[in-house]
Amino acid sequence: MSSPDAPSSTAVEDSPSQPLQGWARLRELLADRVYPVNAPPTQRRDRALRYLVGGAVFLVASVATLLRLPVSRLDTLWAEDGTAFLQTALHSPATWTIQQPHAGYLQVFPRTVAELVTLLPVSAAGVAFSVVAALVVGLTAWTVWEFGAAHLPSPWLRGLLATAVVVIPAGGLEAVDNAANSHWFLMYAAFWSLVARRPGAGRQVLPVVIVVFAALSDPLSIVLAPLVLGRLLVLRGMRDRWVAIGYVVAIAAQLHAVFSVERPTGQTATTREIAFGYALRVVTSSLTGNGGARRTVDAAGSTGVWLVAGLGLVCLLAGWLLAGRLRLFLAASAVASVAFFAVECVFALGGQYPPAGDLEADLTVGSRYTIVPALLLLTAFGVAAQALVPRVTGRWAKAGAVVVAIPLVLCAAYDYRPESGPLRTEMPSWSSEVEQIEEQCTASPTATPDPVPIAPVETWTVALLCSDVTDG
Repeated sequence: MSSPDAPSSTAVEDSPSQPLQGWARLRELLADRVYPVNAPPTQRRDRALRYLVGGAVFLVASVATLLRLPVSRLDTLWAEDGTAFLQTALHSPATWTIQQPHAGYLQVFPRTVAELVTLLPVSAAGVAFSVVAALVVGLTAWTVWEFGAAHLPSPWLRGLLATAVVVIPAGGLEAVDNAANSHWFLMYAAFWSLVARRPGAGRQVLPVVIVVFAALSDPLSIVLAPLVLGRLLVLRGMRDRWVAIGYVVAIAAQLHAVFSVERPTGQTATTREIAFGYALRVVTSSLTGNGGARRTVDAAGSTGVWLVAGLGLVCLLAGWLLAGRLRLFLAASAVASVAFFAVECVFALGGQYPPAGDLEADLTVGSRYTIVPALLLLTAFGVAAQALVPRVTGRWAKAGAVVVAIPLVLCAAYDYRPESGPLRTEMPSWSSEVEQIEEQCTASPTATPDPVPIAPVETWTVALLCSDVTDG
């Protein structure tokens, strides 16, 4: 007879497997809650309808984004689109330009756009950059609609979040319709590409392309690394890891470039400045629009901002308590929002971000830095709202829909075309400037054309050669 103190044979046999069982359960939980499968419809009619609706989302979002600038202003160039990308693409080999850092890091997407634009007449460059940038926003809205189906089953909530991509306040300022700032939208699209699982080998191609372009265009994509690591550890099949592997290769190339060159950095803001900057520039502007945020500051100062941010936090906590299986994804979205903003503040280029002093409440300064944090925060609010959908019916459901839509209505009302006007409204038409150079070069082929002024101010110019604008 065995001693009572001796472990039974069953206990001995089971103990080694218990950690494995625990990890298997955790992996299954994370796969279901963070990386759920977006199964395509089985019926041909349902698939056709899904493609039709998805195409409509992409098209409407692209056109609505393009029209955030007045039509007459689409034929203009924005800053780096002209000086750093188009000018270099016109005068240097593509194999060299694509791999050249700008401002201390690789910017492969806008450089690729510039290379494609050089295939067109130079006079078409202004419109071409505007259209491509709008298509990127349309693609990002589509990723919310398509990749977010498992996280946000409600088509109304997905539609509202896709709308937020188009009307986000910062999207109408320095980031409007230019490729130089398209990487901010690509990083948000990369977030959805990393959390969605799509059956089928062919359905992995677009997510891989998105994450590769995002990582090769901005080192801030490193904030998405925890989602990549989770995808590699949690998901079993190699096909489901392609997106993560693409990210790893691209971010490695990006970091190599970052550590190989010097980059300008600004003074790091204090913890209080970063916290208030997030409360004002991300939370308050997302919930009330930039116009509403300015009115909040004018009416109640920093106290009003903290109250709005506190209300937003209470709503998120309430949603988190009710979220159930969506709880992990809600937390991931909210944490990613804060992480993006904090990293941006620590590694801001050129000057302190968020700005302090007289510029503390100026939402136009560095507005591009709020695009990803704001969209991620709205994602968390969308998940919280999704958690409430099964719990409310009748009049309460209608009232909830109105409440959820209020931030988007405010953003669209105040910031679809901001009160101060888009920053390209005063600049000359790019094509008309190029036509003048063509006439000058036709009359005197050896002449050196005057630099072409571009947005945001006339000190930004593009130097063209006669060979750039003439067939000869």
